[in-house]
Order: sequence, then structure tokens, then C-alpha cells
Amino acid sequence: MAETPDSPSRDLDYDQALRLIPQLIESGKLTLAKAWARKVISARPMDPRGWNQHAMVSARLGDVTGALHYMRLVALIEPGSAELLVNHGNTNRMRGNHEVALKLFRRAQIARPNDFGIDVAAALQLLTVGNYEEGLAVYERRWSRWKALEELGNHGVAAWDGDPSSASSVVCVIEQGAGDAVQFVRYAADLSRAGIEVIVYCTPPLARLLGAARGVKHAVTRIKPNMADAAEMIMSLPFRFGTRAESLPAPGRYIDPPEHPFRLPVSPGRPRVGVCWAGNPNHQRDQQRSCPFSAMAMLFDVEGIDFYTLQVGQGAADAEQDARVVSLSDHIDDFADTAGLIDQLDLVITVDSAVAHIAGALDRPCWVLLHWVADWRWGQNGATTGWYPNTRLERRELVEEWDDFMPRIVDRLTAWRDELLADHKS
Repeated sequence: MAETPDSPSRDLDYDQALRLIPQLIESGKLTLAKAWARKVISARPMDPRGWNQHAMVSARLGDVTGALHYMRLVALIEPGSAELLVNHGNTNRMRGNHEVALKLFRRAQIARPNDFGIDVAAALQLLTVGNYEEGLAVYERRWSRWKALEELGNHGVAAWDGDPSSASSVVCVIEQGAGDAVQFVRYAADLSRAGIEVIVYCTPPLARLLGAARGVKHAVTRIKPNMADAAEMIMSLPFRFGTRAESLPAPGRYIDPPEHPFRLPVSPGRPRVGVCWAGNPNHQRDQQRSCPFSAMAMLFDVEGIDFYTLQVGQGAADAEQDARVVSLSDHIDDFADTAGLIDQLDLVITVDSAVAHIAGALDRPCWVLLHWVADWRWGQNGATTGWYPNTRLERRELVEEWDDFMPRIVDRLTAWRDELLADHKS
């Protein structure tokens, strides 16, 4: 019987199966990937690669404890493999064992020096534990940075050397997601104060918003020959300006978006709250970051509030049948539109997404609902963040499901409503 991706056969081609499992994981076919992993382990129980694949599937299915068990087996069978050390580190990170994860990433760096991927894993873990000085320096080794700067070099724009006197204009290139671009465009004001004209090179959905950031001369969506004296990646700016965890640059509002032509109705005594429950579905941690709409909809039981959804794309249709909330998706064509609508709200409640960063950049009140292992920029404890002074962090407890977590947010929202209305009456 010939094997196919959709039916593991008894006549298993071992190497092909090992290559297939990561593809199935990436495509979200986790149950099938788990079946293949079991086949692989059954065929060669002493090969650590099979146990490694089983651990990766288990982690993606939410069984991080089981994944750690499998990775310990891997460590016993083959303790020195760089790839397996990285996977073991990632599994510990997902469980919140951050210092253990960092030690494993450091061991992987020793086992395979000058591996950009391992360096990035180590850098992000250093940032997670609050070591910004070393983490930002190591993050500069990322291959994507050099690739992008090389492309700009081919258009006559050399990489910036970090000296303000060496360039009168710098093009800042966005990378990663939209939230990263919004978060780090704050450094454009620092460049401008140093006498540097700032151009932001970004995707069209971000152009109007980033072009409205303080310190940005204008935003462009295409590379032009000799468009600036020098180029720098936007996520390298924290390193350039010596950012530290204990002294994050928090300028308050640093983006002034254009006013949105659609004006939300004003009902005296009824605050306006915007919600967003899902981020980019292609993000590798989307399963941890995004919230089911059914859980977010628990908030709509709080009376006396006008609720609006800021959700676009995949997930926006979830709210269509819920009369308690008004969708704004028809009024959102780009991120500047999102910002213009957020500016009219009294509060934004969102998962870790671009919406959280936009609300933070506008210095609007925002609650960010976080997985128990949050992204490095939010830290791993505390309800506040130095990046956004007007943002509150709401953290799920270890292995707490959304349905168990959201009633706490309902109680907090009820108290917020009562306090806001009391302030208005006084």
C-alpha cells in the first residue's frame, strides 16, 4: 500500500514520514501529524527525531506537559544535537520555563555556532527574561535583516552605521508583523530629533498610519533608487538607541492618524468599547494568542455599554449574528482606519494583535488579553507595560482556558463601567 499524506500506511517510508510531519504541522493538520509521528516512533523507537516530532505535535495541540516529557526522552537519546536543543528550548518556553529554555538555546549556540536561526531563538529568549542589552545585540544577527539591507544596497541605499552625523535621511524598513511596525515606529521621533529625515518603507495597509507617526517625513510602499542616505530595519532601532527593560521609551501618544469619516454615535451614559479576538491567522503562535469569539462574547452581557468589533479578515464574520455588538469591518480598509475608529472609543479590549499596539500608540485605554506565556515585549508578569502607559495587561493563568478566564474580565469591565459613570455624574 503506497503511503499518502492523508493515510499513514503499514509500509512506512521512514525518511519521507519524517519530512512530512513538519509539513502537516505547518498546515494545521495536527491529528494527522500525530498519527504519522506515532508510526515513526513505532518503526524506530530509539531514533530521537521521531520523539522530537511527537513533541512538536503535542505542543501545538496544547499538551505542553506531554511535549516536555517527549523532549526529555530526546535529551537522553541524543543530548548534543543543536536542532533538538532548540526544540527542547521552545517546549520549555511554551511551559513558562524561561531560564531553562535560555540555557538550552545557549547550548544550541555552542553546538552550532553562527546559525542565525538559533541566534534569533536565543535573542528572543534573552528579551523574554528582560535582558535587553544582550538580547537586542544578538537579535542583530538575524538573517532577514541582512537580506533586506542588501536589497536596499542594490538600490543605492547603504546600511546605516548608527552615527547620526553620517546620514541626513534614513529609510526605516518594517519587518515581522504590523504590530511590530507600530510599536517601533516610536523611534522615528528620536531619529528626527537627531536631525535625520525619516522615511518608512512598509506595506500599503500600514502606509497611512505609519506616515502619521511623529518624526516620520513620509511612508512609501516601493523601493526607489537612492531614496535615502542610509537604511535601517525598524526592529533594529531599539538596539541603536540602547533600549533597556527598566527604561523603555514611553512617549505616550506618538501617532496622530487622520480622522475617520465614519463617526460613532454618542449615547450619553453609555461608554463605547471596541473588541478584537483574533490576530493574524498565519502567526506561528496564533493558537495561543487568539480567543474564540464565544469567549469574547461573554463581555457583551455587561449592560450599559455600546460594543463594537474591530475585527477584520478571518474571524470578522463570527459576530454577524450577535445583535449585542456592532461590526466596524465595513469601515476599515487599512490600519489608519482602525486607528481612526479606536480614537473614538472609551476602551479597547483585545488579544495580542496589531490592534493592541495601535491603541497603545494612540495612548488610548486598552486591555490586552494574554496567553500565560506572553510574547517577550509584554514581559511575563505584571499588569502594566513600559511600552504603553495606558495599557493594562490581563494574563491567563497557567493552562487556563479562555472560558475560565473571561468571567474575570467581565467583572473588571463591570467595575470599570460603574467607575466611569460615577466619575461622569460627579
